[in-house]
Amino acid sequence: MAVVRLKVPDLNPKLAQQAVEFVQKLRKADMRKSPSISETLDWANALVALNASHLDKDMLEDTLSVLLKHEADLQKAKRQLMAPPPSQQPRKRPPDDFGRFSGN
Repeated sequence: MAVVRLKVPDLNPKLAQQAVEFVQKLRKADMRKSPSISETLDWANALVALNASHLDKDMLEDTLSVLLKHEADLQKAKRQLMAPPPSQQPRKRPPDDFGRFSGN
């Protein structure tokens, strides 16, 4: 965090924290090449250039290639890290013939 704040002082502190946490998640994932400090700083500069105020799905999709250089890593990150956790996905109930009575 200190390196990002020192090298990219124009990055919003809250966004810097989000970015560092996201990079840490990527580093824990099984990637062909984890993001280096240099790639992290390049990404932080890209976020500043894009006037980003927070990380959301669209911003991640637009800038993830700055952090990850291999297509397989990009696809894996999109699947694993950008999808909502299973507990946040709506549960689908199997259809039944008595839908209006399914709670009884």
